[in-house]
Amino acid sequence: MAYEDMDEAALRSLLRPRRSPPLPVTKGKQWVMTDTDLAAFTRILRGRFPSIRFLETTDVMTDDGKKLRRPLEWPTDAEFEAYAIVPGDGLGHKTEFRLTTGEVVRGPYFRLRRCHLARWRDPQPPAVNGNLLESIMQGEHARSDGDAARFLARVWRAAEKISVNKVKMIDRETGATIWPRIHGPWCGFDALRWCREEENRVLNSSYRPTDDWVMPDSPYYD
Repeated sequence: MAYEDMDEAALRSLLRPRRSPPLPVTKGKQWVMTDTDLAAFTRILRGRFPSIRFLETTDVMTDDGKKLRRPLEWPTDAEFEAYAIVPGDGLGHKTEFRLTTGEVVRGPYFRLRRCHLARWRDPQPPAVNGNLLESIMQGEHARSDGDAARFLARVWRAAEKISVNKVKMIDRETGATIWPRIHGPWCGFDALRWCREEENRVLNSSYRPTDDWVMPDSPYYD
């Protein structure tokens, strides 16, 4: 059909911009934790999601281009990144993982990335209680996927039981306290306890616990 044969409504429809498919919403928060904090977090997750499983990427690829996953007992067993998946709970946002055994596991998931990024002000003290880790948890869901959004909200609330984001910031050049305009990263209780032991210890390059912070009596720690 020639353009001159089309009515005004048909011509206007051609001028309408094409809508891009909806982008996933990324819901993520940043934590600084020790392995002790991660272990406490794992205990909370297993209480809230009894079927939760932790997986790690391997270098082995399946015929259809998907990486296999190695089952983990704890997320701290992962060298770099762990996936936490909750199969069989009826939640939305189903994702498929193939294990090294050939088993297929489906369910909503989130990622826990373990990076050796914690730094100290000079002079740098030796690591205490293992390496401090900057852990980034992330999950994605479509805007219309309310089940996945509620699932991730439960995960974030679980982590907030063993961490706080009310911390003070130390200027790296002068050592002066700078109160951040917004809350800093979420810091695990054990990471804050370690930080308070020495004045030259900081988390995530510049954060320290507030002066009134004390180690809570939490049931999730040994």
